[in-house]
Amino acid sequence: MVNLGFHLASPLYTALTKASIIVFSIVSWSKARNSFIFWDSHKFTSMVASLKDDHGLAQSELNFPCLKMKECNSQISSILKEERGNRVKFIMVLANHARIYRQVP
Repeated sequence: MVNLGFHLASPLYTALTKASIIVFSIVSWSKARNSFIFWDSHKFTSMVASLKDDHGLAQSELNFPCLKMKECNSQISSILKEERGNRVKFIMVLANHARIYRQVP
């Protein structure tokens, strides 16, 4: 089995491993190589359903980091917005100090 870089405990790795081991005993090419022969259609159907479930778990694993990235982006945007507001306030304070300084004899 070739390691495609998936984590060994990941549902996707499990699904790929399961598929490579099981598929060859259930499905094969015809001699002419223009169609498949299903040796056990019931087993094939249950295997596909199992792989679909594993795919759903893998998709969940991928969604979590995406949600975290969106959350971090939102927090960074809020921080940057607050920083811009603070810069404007700071400039206004400096301008006010300069005005007061000019008024002092």
